[in-house]
Amino acid sequence: MGKGTGDDLSSRKRNDEGDNVAAKRTKNNATIHLPFLKNSSDVEPQETASKEINIKTASDKTICVKVNDSDTIGSVKLKIQAQEKIPFEEQELSFNGIVLDNVNTLANLPIMKESLMLMCKSVELMELFVTTHSGNTVSLSVKPTHTISDVKLLLVRKLAIPWDQQVLIFNKLVLGDSGTLFDFSINTKSTLMLLRKARVTIRLFIKTLNGEIITLDVKPSDTIETIKGMISMKVSIARDEQELIFNGMVLDNDDTLADYQIKQESTLTLMRFSSGFMRVFIETGSGKTISLDVKPSDTLHQLKVKIFNSEGFRPCEQRLIWEGKQLLDDATVADYHIPKESIIHVVLRLRGC
Repeated sequence: MGKGTGDDLSSRKRNDEGDNVAAKRTKNNATIHLPFLKNSSDVEPQETASKEINIKTASDKTICVKVNDSDTIGSVKLKIQAQEKIPFEEQELSFNGIVLDNVNTLANLPIMKESLMLMCKSVELMELFVTTHSGNTVSLSVKPTHTISDVKLLLVRKLAIPWDQQVLIFNKLVLGDSGTLFDFSINTKSTLMLLRKARVTIRLFIKTLNGEIITLDVKPSDTIETIKGMISMKVSIARDEQELIFNGMVLDNDDTLADYQIKQESTLTLMRFSSGFMRVFIETGSGKTISLDVKPSDTLHQLKVKIFNSEGFRPCEQRLIWEGKQLLDDATVADYHIPKESIIHVVLRLRGC
């Protein structure tokens, strides 16, 4: 009985202590006493009072928005949309030069009450200054969403400086063409420095099969396809019929002159590429003219089949006439020495097949 009474006393004592202390037993059987709160109301709630933050737009306008620390950047954008009528999707908010993701909360940012400064990417126009190396300054009306490439196009109209000769600098950085003004934190009344690339041209000689020499002024950055386009304007050879040879190598259209180390006064050899096809014109009795691609090795019967596929005249109904001669089915185009772009007349037999 005495033992049981002692246990009851100890039990009551532990229960009394348990009202205020929770016991936790460790691996070494040591007991750690932790404070125990009876009711959840004993926990003091953290204040989430609203506050105002200043949002600065690219046009230097300051917007005051009431927010809570628990607000996400996305919810702040919705408040800006409701307050300033700037569409949600046209906004980008940044803090300390970092663009903020929509899921981030204000509580995660190291800001003090009424001290947050954000830049809002909108579609409103802003003034931008561009200073040239000669000291001339021009003013442009742009949007934060304009790319550097867009700005260069505006400068082409203002200064007549080719787009590919322009280099724009801001904060001692050369600006990439694909970036926007917002990406580079360029605000209203910012000043960009415009430098001009030196236009380096070289003289190139093109030697044709008949020994004629064509002279071209080109850039090392020009592609072989660009060179072929220049040649097609000098001689009557279509771009896709040209092959250019340098140092015994056929040059690929997508490569540049610099890729092949083609330098000042180099000579390229022009050869004519043939796919084996040539174009001839077929004139019907009704005056209609169609064009067909044929090979010199094609027989006239094969040509008749092509006419049938195009116009529906059966081969046995057709008579083909070229330069006053009727062409035989078994002979080839080459047998009659028919050159490209010749006109062949088709006459239908009155009695049919």
